Amino acid sequence: MIVALLLLGLSGTLLVLSGWLWVRRNRSISVWPLWAPLIGVIFWVFLAALRIGRDSAGNLAEVLVVAVLSVLFAYLEFSLAALRDRRGSSLWLVAAMTLLLRTLSPALGTS
Repeated sequence: MIVALLLLGLSGTLLVLSGWLWVRRNRSISVWPLWAPLIGVIFWVFLAALRIGRDSAGNLAEVLVVAVLSVLFAYLEFSLAALRDRRGSSLWLVAAMTLLLRTLSPALGTS
């Protein structure tokens, strides 16, 4: 199960790689947005292991949301870097979103 989740994070990182390489051609950008999907998934697993949030098999949808939004946040940061030479904070957004999802979302799949 953990291996499948880590593969999900790595696949998100591969999706971000093309955008990171494109922005890096013209601008100086950190490597952290590249790893945002993997770090988001690892943080979700860490929070789940600490029993923060509800425990339910249905809550595995949260980790999919984390992975997809991490990719979107990284591309948002790339857009800001390409347009305005500004760096965003996609990694902090991913961490905050993961924590909010784990603590505030209801147990999915339960009746």
